[in-house]
Amino acid sequence: MFFLVGPAHVSSAASVLARAFIDDPGYAWIEPDPTRRVACLAALYEGVVRSALPLETTWAAEDAERSLAAVAAWWAPGESVGLWQYLRAGLATLPFRIGPGATTRTLRALGTMESEHARVAAGEPHWFLDHLGVDPPAQGRGLGRRLVSAQLAKVDAEGVPALLHTSKERNLGFYASLGFQQVREVKVGGAAGFTLWTMRRAGIGR
Repeated sequence: MFFLVGPAHVSSAASVLARAFIDDPGYAWIEPDPTRRVACLAALYEGVVRSALPLETTWAAEDAERSLAAVAAWWAPGESVGLWQYLRAGLATLPFRIGPGATTRTLRALGTMESEHARVAAGEPHWFLDHLGVDPPAQGRGLGRRLVSAQLAKVDAEGVPALLHTSKERNLGFYASLGFQQVREVKVGGAAGFTLWTMRRAGIGR
């Protein structure tokens, strides 16, 4: 079952995303210590999920045990969640929770993502898949694919493109199977950093 993420789901949704992204190269660069990365992601995603609630475009899926197991957070055309919204949602306390170094790297990564997003979007109305995460025990069952496909049906009905970022190379094939094409590749953080890929899915009839 798919459902809209609301205030009562913030903690569960944030926990799912934190577990799903624990091995993400971008977050490994932000916080190299795996133990500290757990707390870093929990703090970060609680703010991210909470800041996106007013948009009403974050969806979740349940597993066979009816537990929240997958989350897909989207931005609709003309909407976005940026640094100001993150700060209002509680990320202003991030330096005290994850340390100044990880906070600096987080802001650097966010800045690169925003600039790459703007470059590819080029002012064109579009949907943006901000995050897709499936709880590791529930991965491989098609939850993420079904969750994204349900939204893509709405995107296609509007005839607009969809964009996303990923820093996991193995995700490129998954998103390509959903109609996304790689359009940008940049290195974040220099030689010790990570690669960020931007992908675009053309709108119907374009």
